[in-house]
Amino acid sequence: PLYERILYLARRTNQPPGRVVETILWEHLTAYPHVQVKRDRWGEYAVIAGTRTSVATIVRYVQMGYDAQTISREILPHLTPAQVHSALAYYFEHQETIEAEMAEDTADVWQARLKELVGEEAYRTLVGTTES
Repeated sequence: PLYERILYLARRTNQPPGRVVETILWEHLTAYPHVQVKRDRWGEYAVIAGTRTSVATIVRYVQMGYDAQTISREILPHLTPAQVHSALAYYFEHQETIEAEMAEDTADVWQARLKELVGEEAYRTLVGTTES
């Protein structure tokens, strides 16, 4: 029945059966089972699946000298060591992307995002300034 289903999908999508299998595997098997790439209005970023903890956050803790056990046990106790290790494996495979994400994570960028979200007048009220 599985092979028949693959053949059906291959005919329906006008692809060879091997390509259909490859597509299914890539969609459902991941090398980083605990990492999810999210997309918002400002772009894509990798997080620990089911959390808002970014891979970049974990990388920063490692750069400060913490190991995976300490991060999961003391700093981010909602994460398991496996989640932290998965994030680090993802980082080493996508280092340029994560480092670019980290480089854009500045106060100026977050202030601009806040201004975009709430509008100029509300932003000035929130930060207590009359400047724009």
